Amino acid sequence: MKRDLPAMAKSEYDILVIGGGVIGCGIARDAALRGLRVALVEQLDFGWGTTARSTRLAHGGLRYLEQFDFGMVQEGLRERELLLKLAPHLVRPLQFLTPIYEGDPHGPLTVRLGLFLYDSLYWRRSMPPHKMLSRSEVLALEPGLSPHGLRGGALYYDGQIAFPERLCIDCLMDAAQHGAHIANYARVEALLKQGSRVVGARVRDTETNLTYNILAKVTINATGPWADRVIRLLNPNAKPSLRTTKGIHIVVPQFTQRAVVMLARSDGRLFFTVPWEGTSLVGTTDTDYEGDPGMVAADSQDVEYLIRETSRVFPNADLKTIYYTSAGIRPLVLKKGVSASQVSRKHQIRNHSSEGILGFISVLGGKITAYRAVAEDAVDCALSQLGVRAKCTTDSVPIGEMPFENIEALMEIASSRFGGPRGLSKQQIQHLVCTYGPRYEAVAELALSDPPLREAPCEGAPEILAQAVYAAEHEMARTVSDVMLRRTGLGLRPGNGLDCVRKVAAAMGQVLGWDVDRIYSEVQQYKEDITLLRGGISPPPE
Repeated sequence: MKRDLPAMAKSEYDILVIGGGVIGCGIARDAALRGLRVALVEQLDFGWGTTARSTRLAHGGLRYLEQFDFGMVQEGLRERELLLKLAPHLVRPLQFLTPIYEGDPHGPLTVRLGLFLYDSLYWRRSMPPHKMLSRSEVLALEPGLSPHGLRGGALYYDGQIAFPERLCIDCLMDAAQHGAHIANYARVEALLKQGSRVVGARVRDTETNLTYNILAKVTINATGPWADRVIRLLNPNAKPSLRTTKGIHIVVPQFTQRAVVMLARSDGRLFFTVPWEGTSLVGTTDTDYEGDPGMVAADSQDVEYLIRETSRVFPNADLKTIYYTSAGIRPLVLKKGVSASQVSRKHQIRNHSSEGILGFISVLGGKITAYRAVAEDAVDCALSQLGVRAKCTTDSVPIGEMPFENIEALMEIASSRFGGPRGLSKQQIQHLVCTYGPRYEAVAELALSDPPLREAPCEGAPEILAQAVYAAEHEMARTVSDVMLRRTGLGLRPGNGLDCVRKVAAAMGQVLGWDVDRIYSEVQQYKEDITLLRGGISPPPE
């Protein structure tokens, strides 16, 4: 996967995708697998916006049953099962515990009926059905729960996408193998028109400050919370299509063994604590937000809300040791007269030809779990404008396009090939397989060919320096933050990898030709990015 904006400006594409979040990357993959000529541009790095700031779940959306949005729940459950099947290195089953307390709006009978319906809406599930639990059974599973007023609970299963940022990269790698041309740090400044037809976009390379015209028969606006801003490039007076809401998470010391569904007493909102990479990911909130989506951050009020509501359910959890926070924007299809939490997460494909604008499509709303289905709908809409028929195959082609029986079988093969006294450790092999799936071989071979690249940049971390080199050479990582926060998890653990960022910068510098000054500036920029990630929250002492 190579970044080459000058070459992209010399081509003409069937589809130009604007936006490199998981939905945009899914569109590029879907279209490329159908044999279309595809280009994708992203203003910063792939997956850096809403995708990287989610609760990292693949789920049907249990709470949407309250809104009687059965179609959306069914879609989510179907797509969850496809993710478990087609991307088993990234998506895994996760147990969810729902405690039921006196005063909760839903008692045991209602919860039982809701979970029965949840299990029934998609019968091809791969995970066990729900199970109702007594009070003592709930406390045995999670002793940290408050026993006061606890009536019982329920256990059910959904999925976890540990690193949706990697799902973006995998989709783009597949797309590139089928001829797609891709560029990050490429900001769309204008949409190009011929009469009433959009014929592409003028794109600025933010690394060189040069601009390029990229031509396409159909342009798809898949920019998430930026969608209205892109639409206004055509019509500055366009009415808003989206309601943007902010959701934040706090990352704290792990205090549960499974995901726990909690109910905020102050506003009745469901939220979670999710075990993730040795920590607990707690969130999310849901409040209206009208600022720049790229500058969103958690504030003290958001953090206090999560701490207050979580401590009611887990009174002994360490919620003051906040490693960092994250904040993202949901691009919800605008519907007036309802609260932020009640706005549907259902996506909408807006064909602007109904407004007299040809060759332009906007994707509004959508969930990470359903990214593949959203992409399919968007490409189908583009094909109708192109007058082309081509079947979608993303519901059967594995991510990485190399089927394997299961993740354990792949680890066994990897251990026999790359383990042993002179090879990689068991922890390193497991990490590579669970990060790259069938593409792990390229990183492992790189590490074995150059022994210093087997080194873990952060002490005790499963990552190796070969990953930084591979990211710079093959995954279009252009900055240290790209590697630390979106190609690996080095910057997403306690301490944010500040103790090893210089090693990563030096390894990348050898590939990208950075001098000493550039390496220093990359490290400093990473520290600034971490300050934003922490949202003004001071990290706990070392």
